Amino acid sequence: MEWQLVYGENASKIVAAASESGAPLPKSIRDAPFLSDPYHQRVFDAFWQLSTCRQIGMGAIGPIPWDSIDRYATKNGFASTETEYDSFVFIIQALDSAFMEHQSSEIKRQSAKKGTQDGGAKGIRSPNARPGKGRSRRGR
Repeated sequence: MEWQLVYGENASKIVAAASESGAPLPKSIRDAPFLSDPYHQRVFDAFWQLSTCRQIGMGAIGPIPWDSIDRYATKNGFASTETEYDSFVFIIQALDSAFMEHQSSEIKRQSAKKGTQDGGAKGIRSPNARPGKGRSRRGR
């Protein structure tokens, strides 16, 4: 999961750039994990589909709702036995936990980066702010 979150989105671009320039592939791309088991690939694909069900708000993401996981498992053949169903739910929730942890770290990293680039939020005035301590001049 971590490799997908860090490199997955840009992997094809990196491969294309290396191919065009004749440079060797970076180790991170060359040694990319591969899901050889079709069942695990189905579960991984299910995770990305289920990710669209999560709540997002106030600069944070929520977990994939349990009822969405339950419905998906039942409708897509991951509930033929209780063990298979329990395994599916466990794997999806583990992937979701790793995903949310990664996203939280990224948000913190971006916030820290933004704070150091602009000196932090304190003392910075919006370019759209009106003159005179928040009141318009007409009100004086």
